[in-house]
Amino acid sequence: MGHYAKVKQGKVVQVIVAEASFFNNFVDDSPGKWIQTSYNTRGGIHYQPNSNTPSPVKVTMIINDYTSSFVDEDAMNTHTASLKNTYISHSADYSASLLDPEKSGSVTQPIEPTFGSTGTVDTSKTLALRGNYAGIGYEYDSTLDAFFAPQPYSSWTKNTSSFSYDPPIAFPSGDATGSYTGSYVWSESTYNADSGDPKTEGWITSSLPF
Repeated sequence: MGHYAKVKQGKVVQVIVAEASFFNNFVDDSPGKWIQTSYNTRGGIHYQPNSNTPSPVKVTMIINDYTSSFVDEDAMNTHTASLKNTYISHSADYSASLLDPEKSGSVTQPIEPTFGSTGTVDTSKTLALRGNYAGIGYEYDSTLDAFFAPQPYSSWTKNTSSFSYDPPIAFPSGDATGSYTGSYVWSESTYNADSGDPKTEGWITSSLPF
């Protein structure tokens, strides 16, 4: 099963869970386009289900011209050793079958495994789909083929690496001072009123407890 978002005029208006084959016969007579989205993707990172742990980096090896992936080097070494041992065993069986006509055909000629280059693949990146999981009201950027949470303020701009909106002024370091120490909120009016070049005002001390 997968998640699919219906996009109309660049906005997500509906999200459903369905098999890909569902759309083979599904007739939607209302405007919009259905686009797959990943429930475990956010900020351009794919996470393990129901967690804040990114999907792992896996080890890869080319075996008989195909790229195979493993959770770690130990798993890769165990697998390659098994292939080698299986080939040796099958080779012996095949040789024996040639000497015994009654066994001929019972064992096929083994294919010797060949091992190529190794590498890694970061599945937190390769499995990430379209930047973020699409929520109702999210924006769909067709140029980037990615979903973004709604733009919070007109002065904030898209970050195409984190698939989020960034403020024009970085979040302040250190604790805020005021009624409730340690909290800041963005004030678009304060930012617009700043006549400096570059602007430096925008983050203000929150007047609400958090």
